[in-house]
Amino acid sequence: MAQLRALKTEEEIAAIPLDQEILVELPGGMTEEEPAVVEKPEKGKADIDPGAKTLQEQLEAAQAAQRASDERQRAADERAAKAERDAAQARREAEEAVKRSAALEGDVITGGLAAAQAEVAAAKLALQTAGEAGDYKAMGDAQERIARASAKVLNYEAGAAEIAERPKVEPRQEQSRQVIDPIQAVDSNPNLFPAEKEWLKAHPDCVTDTRRNAELGVGYERAVKKGLVRGTPDYFAYLNEFMGYEKPASNDSDNDGSLNVSAPPSRNERGGDGRPSSNRIVLSPEEREIAKSMGVSDIEYAKSKQAFEAARKADPEKYSSRG
Repeated sequence: MAQLRALKTEEEIAAIPLDQEILVELPGGMTEEEPAVVEKPEKGKADIDPGAKTLQEQLEAAQAAQRASDERQRAADERAAKAERDAAQARREAEEAVKRSAALEGDVITGGLAAAQAEVAAAKLALQTAGEAGDYKAMGDAQERIARASAKVLNYEAGAAEIAERPKVEPRQEQSRQVIDPIQAVDSNPNLFPAEKEWLKAHPDCVTDTRRNAELGVGYERAVKKGLVRGTPDYFAYLNEFMGYEKPASNDSDNDGSLNVSAPPSRNERGGDGRPSSNRIVLSPEEREIAKSMGVSDIEYAKSKQAFEAARKADPEKYSSRG
């Protein structure tokens, strides 16, 4: 990856598109002779920088808004699923009604045809009897009965033939919900940051697997409670560990928190020119978008981020218990 060039002015920053990461160099960086030693403040004292507090409040507000958006999305998905289930039930009921109607129609035709045929047979017998008795009036009545019954037989037979020629309606097989291509699903989600889309594309099981998607939701909630900002490297590092994509990094330096002294930045935090870089703050595209939405410049956001990180390092217990 190419070395980021340190930017000092708003004009330099404005020349970099919002979708690119930037390195902001703030004035007053620490030197070799001035190591960053931060003592843990005493409990009960107002030890949070106003800028850091404002940034924290704004970040919490943004996270709360995102959670509300997620809840609305889940509610919309549930409504869509319920509407689909109701529509499927309505289709099944309509198909059952059609089947019952067709069965009833068939029964009526079959019964009517049998009755008409029996009536023709009875009329023919009456005609034979009247002929043997020489009763011409009865013979005329019997012939009329035969004609009427024969007409009924023809009608019922035509109806039976029409039913037989109808295409059979096969039971509708309900299709399972179409599985959307994970890449398409991710790209079409307007609530995701670009970095989140790239992460999900690299881990499509979080989209296609219901269980893994539920695990991701739990991981997101825990990351938010830890104060991690969506789209940042720390956020993704936590998700990778939580989801099992990366093994937890061993940290032998963990202690009881009684001492919290940061190492001089000049030893392990240097820019490409070898100068101490503790006053150099990297802003991701997502953080730049957040700054824009807050109505602050990237430099002001970088200052607030620097102050917030210093306050969090000074009292990690206080920030780990937030949320």
